[in-house]
Amino acid sequence: MSQARVLVDLSYSLCFYGSGGFLNNSTTCLDVNRNSVGWVVIMLPSFWRMMQCLRRYYDLKDLPQLINAGKYLSNAVMELFSLLQREYNSSLFGVWVGLGIFGSLYAYAWDIRKDWGLCHGGRDTGFLRPRKILPNRWPYYVAVVTNLLGRTGWFLSVSSHSLGINLAQDLSRLIATAIEIVRRNQWNFYRLEHEHLYNMEHYRAVDLVPVPVPLTAEEDGDEVDTGHRRLDRIQAVGVAAEAVDVTAGDAAWVPTSLK
Repeated sequence: MSQARVLVDLSYSLCFYGSGGFLNNSTTCLDVNRNSVGWVVIMLPSFWRMMQCLRRYYDLKDLPQLINAGKYLSNAVMELFSLLQREYNSSLFGVWVGLGIFGSLYAYAWDIRKDWGLCHGGRDTGFLRPRKILPNRWPYYVAVVTNLLGRTGWFLSVSSHSLGINLAQDLSRLIATAIEIVRRNQWNFYRLEHEHLYNMEHYRAVDLVPVPVPLTAEEDGDEVDTGHRRLDRIQAVGVAAEAVDVTAGDAAWVPTSLK
């Protein structure tokens, strides 16, 4: 998704220098890139990510992957209608705005609920989540609001004049791009925080991996196999860890064998 604008600029540069347009200052590549090729290229990242999600759903039968694919599909459809209403039929402007709002809210809900893991707790957690790294709650509330504003920043870059905002097109795109950069950096922070806490709660951040086959025995002929001893030690640590009351989502669990 973040490579969309880069791919558009790359396609224009290849056309501009490959066709010799820089020699006579031709605008042919600019027109082609704006009306057709550029919009195909800008939809490619959404299409690729949608196909990845569909493939994972096919392999794992994981419903959230199907929901995530819908997010990228809505983004691709929004880009398509952006081209249609701007270049071919201005009456589609309302349809495009509706699709844009739907897609932005779709992606926003996924950011908050799945990528950041928020809105999982009750009043005692401030409707955030049980575990957080930052000591205060207000940065999370600020992030929830500013992420929504950042998700709708695309509208400024392409339709400032339609809204009666007197901004030059290049300036409005610059502002929208700056907003998106800030939003993505913010998203990265809270996404990494959530992933780290998830790994720790599910004991995935470990430096020992059980080996399913025995390692070499001791050379002195001792009957004790060092591989089995290490495996037994790792399994004992795993059982002891499972005995600890772990919060996964909203429910605490203890293995059935230890109840």
